[in-house]
Amino acid sequence: MIVLCLFFLGASAALFLGSYSFDELWVGERLATSSTAHLFGVDSFGRDYLTRVALGVLISIGVGLSVAMISLLIGAPVGVYSAVRGGWIDSSTGRILEVFFAFPQILLALVLVTIVGSGLFTALLVLTLVYIPIVVRFVRNVAMIEARKDYVLSAQLYGCSRFRQCFVHVLPNLWGSLLVLASSICAFAMIAESTLSYLGLGARPPVPSLGILLTENQGFLSTAPHLVLFPAVVLFLLVLSVNQVGDALIDKLDIKRHFVRG
Repeated sequence: MIVLCLFFLGASAALFLGSYSFDELWVGERLATSSTAHLFGVDSFGRDYLTRVALGVLISIGVGLSVAMISLLIGAPVGVYSAVRGGWIDSSTGRILEVFFAFPQILLALVLVTIVGSGLFTALLVLTLVYIPIVVRFVRNVAMIEARKDYVLSAQLYGCSRFRQCFVHVLPNLWGSLLVLASSICAFAMIAESTLSYLGLGARPPVPSLGILLTENQGFLSTAPHLVLFPAVVLFLLVLSVNQVGDALIDKLDIKRHFVRG
């Protein structure tokens, strides 16, 4: 959590308090290495690389958090209601999920982006649609176990409605599992967004997503390796930090790992 906060604060400071804009060109400086004026050097267009990597970090964090939050807000209520309601609603939900999970997640994202069109907002929307079924399945499985507990059975005996059982009794008791799930989705969404941008299906230049930085500068790997090294290492550390947050939540909240990782 500390490392993730440092990433966010450092990137924000570099972007908003720095002396350079992410798309500002500097004549005469091309592929320069680190210096006092440009800590991460400059790219092939003479743009300050620290500012561009900093904006890439904020884009990755923003996309990861947005995908996790929106998919949970939509998927969690559906999963809980399906598990508690049961019957044909639960059976129909299960059949729909089977259709979604017949395709690999990244392949489904690539197909949807190809149909809808590229762009950062499109990538965010498509990743949210891809992860909603994952949330529904996870919450449905956990809620089925929770719905068999005594306090839910007592609520049924007292005549509580299905709606009240779902959103007053069951869902609030899943918050720990949902936090861990959110950390996993956030990490995977960061990787997926960078992958889509790397393939030209996510953010568009000059917006410096970390995937864009990798694909723009891969041709300079032998002459200016820092242009590839910096965004790659930053993305790795970002994903690692989010996963560490999830692992810490698992240990803190005593959540069974096979529910989270399965």
